[in-house]
Amino acid sequence: MGLIKIEAVNAFATTVGTSEVRIQPSATATRWVQNATLLAPSGNTNTVFIGGEGVSVAEGFPLEPGAAIALGDIFLGRSRGEIDIHEIYAISDAAGQDLRIIHEEAKSIES
Repeated sequence: MGLIKIEAVNAFATTVGTSEVRIQPSATATRWVQNATLLAPSGNTNTVFIGGEGVSVAEGFPLEPGAAIALGDIFLGRSRGEIDIHEIYAISDAAGQDLRIIHEEAKSIES
């Protein structure tokens, strides 16, 4: 098994409302990440729901204000545990909710 080298740690925020939004870092950032943690800050007034494309408030994974989820453990079955951050969507039942994301950019190196 090859080694993983952490290239960078990036953080960004996105606003979530009543229409689904794709989690998308800046245009220059990689879409493949090694680990990602999503946080619904405690200042939010409503729950943010996380899922794939087509996520809904009825079926998404709920992140109540102040809650966080680490996605690295969920995706360990994938090659090297990489996550395509563009496959993650969010929605809320209220406009103006905040979602914070921190992730590692990584690449394989020879062992």
